[in-house]
Amino acid sequence: MPNSPAMDMDPSDAEFSKSELADLAQVSPEIADQSRKNFTTILHFINKATATAIADRMGMHESSISRAKSGGQLNYCARLLAAAGLKVVPVDAIVYLQPDEYR
Repeated sequence: MPNSPAMDMDPSDAEFSKSELADLAQVSPEIADQSRKNFTTILHFINKATATAIADRMGMHESSISRAKSGGQLNYCARLLAAAGLKVVPVDAIVYLQPDEYR
């Protein structure tokens, strides 16, 4: 992505807790790096759309979104997606696979 979502956000929003950093230390550097990128992208778009708007779309209270952000669920999801070989991209992104990924 040419414009990194991390540039548009408060750096404190993208920080991992000490326990989350310890968890990332137990995975490969590639998964840890992709996990951080996934987390930054997820958080950027949640902040961009506002927790209230997202909660309305999901039929829940905005406090649920805030708890997910502060309670570590987003970091867990970002790490899970990275470990599964996935990355988070905007819905309107055009994604090209590397030739060896066509198998």
